[in-house]
Amino acid sequence: MSRHVVTAGVLDALIKARLAALPGCNEVKALSITHSRLGPGGSNWTVPGWTGAAEAVAGCRDTMLSYLEYLGSQYDIPEGASESRSA
Repeated sequence: MSRHVVTAGVLDALIKARLAALPGCNEVKALSITHSRLGPGGSNWTVPGWTGAAEAVAGCRDTMLSYLEYLGSQYDIPEGASESRSA
């Protein structure tokens, strides 16, 4: 199954919205996605890190893993895209 190509900003917004909806995760932030050959679900992107209180980051990151795998199975980002986005 081929993936749809969307901008990195679209994926960042989806991830940000999901984090905001999770209990205890409103202060946790995902860093902007980057190209990666080892992304979730075999995609060409990954979340390179997270910010926030260590105990909150660990739980929120673990909760987000299945969502990131789902997004990775559905979407890729354009190769060589270097758009500027706000976190």
